[in-house]
Amino acid sequence: MAVILRTHGGLGNQLFQILYARLYSGAIAQPYFEIHDENYAHKFSRSVEIADNGSPTRLRQRLISTARFPKLRTKSRFCPTEKVRILGDVYLDGYFQDFKDYQAFPDAMIAQEVARFRIELKINPQASSNAEKLYHLRLGDFFDDRKKAVEHAITRMETFDANCTIITNQEDIFEDERIADYLKSRGCHLHSTRDFAPEDVIRLMSRFGSIYTNNSTLALWASVLGNSITTFDDKRLSALHMRMFNAVNGPS
Repeated sequence: MAVILRTHGGLGNQLFQILYARLYSGAIAQPYFEIHDENYAHKFSRSVEIADNGSPTRLRQRLISTARFPKLRTKSRFCPTEKVRILGDVYLDGYFQDFKDYQAFPDAMIAQEVARFRIELKINPQASSNAEKLYHLRLGDFFDDRKKAVEHAITRMETFDANCTIITNQEDIFEDERIADYLKSRGCHLHSTRDFAPEDVIRLMSRFGSIYTNNSTLALWASVLGNSITTFDDKRLSALHMRMFNAVNGPS
């Protein structure tokens, strides 16, 4: 028997998928393997810094994973699950971003795997003693219309402190005259991450004591790994963050 994980999406998504696979395979004492799927609009590559357990050894396993059976079942109202057992193997294909996904695992197991992520990503959790705030705006893949992205950025920035630091995944939006004028009037600074790898971005974010975000999984992980404070408008992400943060750092 083996556990076959299909990874996809950006680094924030991958961390959840890999975390779940490591926890689940550890709980049942079975090896797990991975297949990375780049057949998405943004074609995110698999993180090179997070250890890869290698590809499935059997052709049958690769074919079943490629057929996306767990994903098909997830879309069915009769059997909504991101985990499917077929011919003795377990196939994982989903986001694993519900706090219920981690209820079966003790805090100690989650803390151990997060500690492993910290080592792999070279993150030292010292942010709790840092009062500096970071404002993170995810725009590029949240909006399919530039005008909506600009309006969202302006609305969010109205709540930002003066002289703040901002990062975003679509920096050209901040070239809009209205946003540029607002930044200048408030003394805010856009910290460019244009040439950063996703791992560099999460390392930067984890160094701040507080992260204000518009519901980014990357910000969630930066908070958990760096022991920094953040909140989410999305109730699902808020519950998930609380589960992860408390398991790793103790109840807040």
